[in-house]
Amino acid sequence: MSQKSRGAGRHDRGKHTSRWPLYIVSIALLIGAAVAIAWLATGSVRADAAATHQTKAQDAIQHDDFDTAYREATYAEALASTDQRKLDRGAIAYLRRDYASAADAFRSVPKASPLYESARAGLVVAAAADGNRTTYEKTEGEFASESGKVLKYQAALLIGDVKTLAEACLCDSESVAQHYLVAIGQGVTDPTAALRTLDDQADDEAFVSSDDAYPRFAFQASHVTTEQVATLRSALERAVVAHAPATRKLLIAQAVTPSSYLRYAKSEAESALDDDPKYRDGWNTLAGVQIGLREYGSAERSLQTSLDLDPAFGETWHLKAELAKAKGDPGKEREFADKAKQLGYKK
Repeated sequence: MSQKSRGAGRHDRGKHTSRWPLYIVSIALLIGAAVAIAWLATGSVRADAAATHQTKAQDAIQHDDFDTAYREATYAEALASTDQRKLDRGAIAYLRRDYASAADAFRSVPKASPLYESARAGLVVAAAADGNRTTYEKTEGEFASESGKVLKYQAALLIGDVKTLAEACLCDSESVAQHYLVAIGQGVTDPTAALRTLDDQADDEAFVSSDDAYPRFAFQASHVTTEQVATLRSALERAVVAHAPATRKLLIAQAVTPSSYLRYAKSEAESALDDDPKYRDGWNTLAGVQIGLREYGSAERSLQTSLDLDPAFGETWHLKAELAKAKGDPGKEREFADKAKQLGYKK
């Protein structure tokens, strides 16, 4: 082959070689376009699927099926996450009493979101319901909305934060829940003012039957029944004539014990005993709360202290029977119940 022919061959191969980058770029562009089209198509499919799961979640809420609602809301958020879906998942988790999951969901709403205050209010009450004082204290603060204030004070009651509840204010609120919460905070220092607070409240709110998760959560988390108000009113009427702070604290503790506010009742009972360590009824009230909180060893010690002060008081033996029942000891339960009956105790 001549030198000229070889040179021409090299030139042709050079031309072919120079085209390869163009081929590669073209193929890459085609693949990229295909991926983009597929992504857009998939995004649309995911959005439609998320909306379907959201509808199923709302339907389940209407039927009080919160397990199904939570599952569907989780699917919806996974497919197409939004701040509203994070808020809804937290609300549903609270409704199904999964307070740790509720806190996690509320915490995931970013500060820049317009839903952040609602999420923070949800977080503070979920943390309190879960007994997580660390998260409660980090989250507790001022809220602009009335519903946020109510949830803040509700959280204080759930966690046993006497100081925050004592500082609660109405701020022209007509909410039954807020009047109730403020009255509890006033009860020890000024039971007369607390009674006026209850008298000024609006009518009891109607039950919220909604397929929207957050309004349903906010209602359930803060709702106060007519019976709860009546129980508190009775305690406050007795507190008005009870000059000893220990007695007032114990009356408030007993008023909130039948509901879910055992940590607050415990705080008030312990404070009453700090004022008067020989207060037999205080030790019994504390023991009853400790049984409710499953603090059985502490309840045993409280009841023993009560018996040391008065071994012939039937209610103490009744509480010992309740403790034995909680611990799964039917023999001791019958023994202590018989002893309470012999001493004249009647439920």
